[in-house]
Amino acid sequence: MCILKTIKLAVAGIFVLFAASILATSSYARIDPNSVVGLWLLDENIDSEDNIVTDSSENGHHGTIKGNPEWDEGKFGDALVFHGGADVVDCGNDESLNLGVFTVAFWAKFPTTQGWNHMVSKGDHVTAGNPGSVNWGVMMRDGEARFLFEIFEDTEWTGISSPVVGIDEWQHLVATYNGDKMEFFLNGVSLGSQTGVKVKLDASRSFLVGARASAAAPASYFNGSIDEVGLFNEVLALEDIRDIMNNGLADALNLTNVLPAGKYAATWAEIKTRY
Repeated sequence: MCILKTIKLAVAGIFVLFAASILATSSYARIDPNSVVGLWLLDENIDSEDNIVTDSSENGHHGTIKGNPEWDEGKFGDALVFHGGADVVDCGNDESLNLGVFTVAFWAKFPTTQGWNHMVSKGDHVTAGNPGSVNWGVMMRDGEARFLFEIFEDTEWTGISSPVVGIDEWQHLVATYNGDKMEFFLNGVSLGSQTGVKVKLDASRSFLVGARASAAAPASYFNGSIDEVGLFNEVLALEDIRDIMNNGLADALNLTNVLPAGKYAATWAEIKTRY
């Protein structure tokens, strides 16, 4: 009886190890790699002389650094520190960045309260003019240690605010929109949603990191640090949002074998076969 029990325990142990190995080998991202529009990991400190922020996706939306932001330690690898003024990363206005359905995710921290300064932006709100308020933005609330996600539609806009957060502490922000419903997440927790939300798209606006994408030129420059910016053409599930937050974009999408300047040895064709 004792021998039989030992055999059963051994078999059970083997099964547990086998199951664990299956889970480990199948732990590739649940995120559809075809949904990735851009991945700006902001790890270029090791190769920052070109003033280029690499898009680690296959889509080539590399950003141009303008002004004088500085590199510092980030939440994962490096991060960019923006000082307000004219510091911004301009990732261009390719049509694929002009999304009516999206998820945008990133890390941010700030040293002090400030104005309505945008951290990641594709547009802005105005009370009049043509084309009026367009696209969307994730920003600070004026004079408060809170964040705000807004979607813009002509002379109207809809927003969701965060609670007060700690100054100079990393916060993970995710904003989603499915064409009707917008939702805002802070550190893996939903802050609420709004439905019946409309957006006025304007493909001419650049995708900016560190400033508001106004019509004439960038404005409302952010004062603080930003890391790990990801843009997707679908609304990510909560488990994927938390995977990105806990493990970083590279791990969540199984980008392996890191090369200089945020590039990866694994091709996107290989990554897509693992999904």
